[in-house]
Amino acid sequence: MSKSKKKKRKQVIKEIEEMNLIIEFLTDNTVYYYLDTVPKTIGREDSYYDGYQDWCDKSYLPAFAESVTRITFAMMEYNYAEVYLEPEFYPKKYSKYVGKNIRNIGFDKLEEIIKP
Repeated sequence: MSKSKKKKRKQVIKEIEEMNLIIEFLTDNTVYYYLDTVPKTIGREDSYYDGYQDWCDKSYLPAFAESVTRITFAMMEYNYAEVYLEPEFYPKKYSKYVGKNIRNIGFDKLEEIIKP
């Protein structure tokens, strides 16, 4: 690996670490909500809905994800937002976006990146 690539990689890692500190601070100091498609009681041994998680993932998770994407994009349209990718969750073809605020790359490109 060349020196310039090593330097760039170190810079990206530093930016991701700084981003994680901000996320941790916001998580600890901000009221936030977590959206989940499955109640906490599903999947326990005493659950009456054995197989619910698999069925829900197959039947409703894509529609849920699409709705969350539309809501998020609408919020981004009217509010300041920064968008970053975490390297471990995205294929190498998107590595050029890691460590950068990709808010302004356009909704079509953002959708392409986040869609499963």
